Order: sequence, then C-alpha cells, then structure tokens
Amino acid sequence: MRIGLLDADLMDNGTRHPNLALMKIAGFYRDRGDDVQLIYDDYTSVQNFDKVYISKVFTFSKIPDWVLALGHVFTGGTGFFEDGGPNLPDEIEHHMPYYDLYKDYVEHQLALGHKRTHYSDYLDYSIGFTTRGCFRKCAFCVNKKYDHTFRHSPVREFLDENRPFLYLWDDNFLALPEWEAVLDEIEAALDDSNVDRFA
Repeated sequence: MRIGLLDADLMDNGTRHPNLALMKIAGFYRDRGDDVQLIYDDYTSVQNFDKVYISKVFTFSKIPDWVLALGHVFTGGTGFFEDGGPNLPDEIEHHMPYYDLYKDYVEHQLALGHKRTHYSDYLDYSIGFTTRGCFRKCAFCVNKKYDHTFRHSPVREFLDENRPFLYLWDDNFLALPEWEAVLDEIEAALDDSNVDRFA
C-alpha cells in the first residue's frame, strides 16, 4: 500500500518542528512493509496514494477543499479539531517515530542554501511525550482535552540513540505527582545512550 503523509503547516507556512503524529504513522506503516512518503512539494500528488493522512497544528494553515473532499484522505490535529480530535490508535500512538520522514524535504532545503540550524528539530532531536494533559486550561493553549496530567509513555519509546538531543513536548510535566520518577527514568535512559542533553 502507498501511504502519503502531508504536514499542512509545512505546506502552507513552513514550520520549524516536524509533525510527531505523522512520524508515528510513518513508523507504523513502514514496519508493516508499506511504502510511506512525505508529500511536501504540491497537493496534486495526493491522488497517487492509497491513503493520505493530513495533520495540522495551526487553524490558519490552508488546504485546498478538493483535497479534503477525497475519499482516501484522513485528517487530524488541533488545526482541524479544537481538542485535537480522536486519539491515534494505541499501536500508532506508542510506535517509535520514523525520524527520517522529513529527510528528503530537509536535504532539499539545505541544497537551496537554507541554514542547517533552522532544521535542527528535524535532524537532531528525539521527540515525544512522557506525560500528557494539564489542569490549567490557559486561554492561549489548545491542549484542553484533559483536566489532569497523566503518564503517557516511557522515554525509550521515542528515544533514538543516533540523535544527540531529547526534546520533551509534555504539556505540564511537573503537574504529574510522580514527576521525579520520570526524571530518574530519563536520566537512566540517557546514561545508557549517546544522548547527553534534553530540551
């Protein structure tokens, strides 16, 4: 099966961060033996895939209506749904992200003369959530789906030892009563790997 993955924020405005949901979907389908490709040049190629997953974080990122009307296109993310929409199935949510999903795109940008530092999140960081949720409900924040913080995944679930940095996207890590145990787990994982810092 041919799987197309489309980061709508990247296509419309550009973004300094990869889309974690798309990288997890990519990892899941690749491990099943499917052909997985990031669509980053134009929308016309969405017709060449058996399934296309589109994700966006920002509501202002634009997508042509004709693309969204296609029967093989599936959408998700806070750009489509105020609360982020349905969760990914557990087997995808807890799958190791395929960090090379954006490789061709980044290489293309570097060949155009863009600075590597602009793409460090794509190239240097293992990214994930050890916790999810927050009780604060801040007006500026889209993460209002849960009213408490809970343990989401072990750091080894998304730690790529070939990447020098760890990037936690947790909403409110310190709201977890067992936050110190999570830090101990992170420290142990980093001690056993080539990763020496986290953000």
